[in-house]
Amino acid sequence: SVEAAAAEKTPIVQLADKIGGVFVVAVTLLAVATFGIWLSSGLSVATAHATALLIVACPCALALATPLAISVGLGRAAGASILIRDGQSLQKLASPGILWLDKTGTLTAGRQVVAQVAGEIEGLRLAASMEQNCRHPVAEAILREAGRRKLSLESDATLEEVQNGGIVGRVAGCRLVVGNAALMAAHAIDISPGTQSQIDELLRQGGSPVMISVDGQVTTLLGIVDPLREGAVEMVRELTGRGWKLGVLSGDHPAIVLKVAEQLNLPAERIFGGLTPEEKLAAIRESRNAGSTVVMVGDGANDAAALAAADVGVAVRGGAEVSLQAAPIFIASNKLSSLANLVRGSQRTTRLIYLSFAISLGYNLIAVVLAMLGQISPLAAAVLMPISSVSVLAVTFGFKSFDREV
Repeated sequence: SVEAAAAEKTPIVQLADKIGGVFVVAVTLLAVATFGIWLSSGLSVATAHATALLIVACPCALALATPLAISVGLGRAAGASILIRDGQSLQKLASPGILWLDKTGTLTAGRQVVAQVAGEIEGLRLAASMEQNCRHPVAEAILREAGRRKLSLESDATLEEVQNGGIVGRVAGCRLVVGNAALMAAHAIDISPGTQSQIDELLRQGGSPVMISVDGQVTTLLGIVDPLREGAVEMVRELTGRGWKLGVLSGDHPAIVLKVAEQLNLPAERIFGGLTPEEKLAAIRESRNAGSTVVMVGDGANDAAALAAADVGVAVRGGAEVSLQAAPIFIASNKLSSLANLVRGSQRTTRLIYLSFAISLGYNLIAVVLAMLGQISPLAAAVLMPISSVSVLAVTFGFKSFDREV
């Protein structure tokens, strides 16, 4: 896939091809003009100067500059644990726009823990028994807490429903509903005023409330927390400084998402919680209407549609396989610093392309003028011709694009 990206013609490569076509026609016309200008000095002189112009004015460096810079950039990105299968992404990321981030597993560590257990421990034991059949960060957190408390789990747990807000099933003859307030309401389970006040306090502290209902009664309240990923604050600071607008699109409770955003000093107007996958997709599409580059960074199946719809989708390590298929960029390092490195490297690669353009065009302009003035012989032109290509090669391989991860 990375090789295919290197071969793909991005808009800037297409521009170089167009310039190359115009260049060949222009040089041919100038050679004819040179021949006509020097014809009065003799046929051999006119032919020599026109031939020298055709030799020294070489479009090779112009055609080489962009694909070489992109290929080298993709290789160095891979060395920094950033895999790019869409060469256009480098060019798009060079222009600041809006960058949307998922919360859980992207901004946060994705390893949730039970920080608080209120109510009956039996509810935790029964919930852990049923969560054995689930693959979800909350399920893993509940199982780890049950293991830490050395609770014995039931073997007859039956998982009946897996919904957006939790799970429903039977354990040890009891009907269990484990999840958020919306799931409790959907099953007509009342939340007492005391439990509601605990939930409100938990939300103020930035935790996620998970309720455990046994036979229609909420017996246990769990406070789930997910700490910020290392480097999150520095990543936000750098990208903001580079002109990007950052926001959060998350399926978690709005109060929890807002708490995380406050820690990162992100503006509240671009913080959205409690979103379904369809609502994330709608937010991306609405952002694209503004005309600037739209980037989505996520790690889960609920981010896949948004990743595919964005101008640039970035999947982070640990994400669901479908999110990796939907995103043209995969950060394998599990470090948020790699996201800043991605943007930084893309901007550097684009600057390198324009620098290579300038070197090539500048060389050819000087060479053509000297040839038309009769200052370059065909032999000298043959010696000078490779210099532009060598210069582009030297600049490209000596230019720093992506920083290698340490």
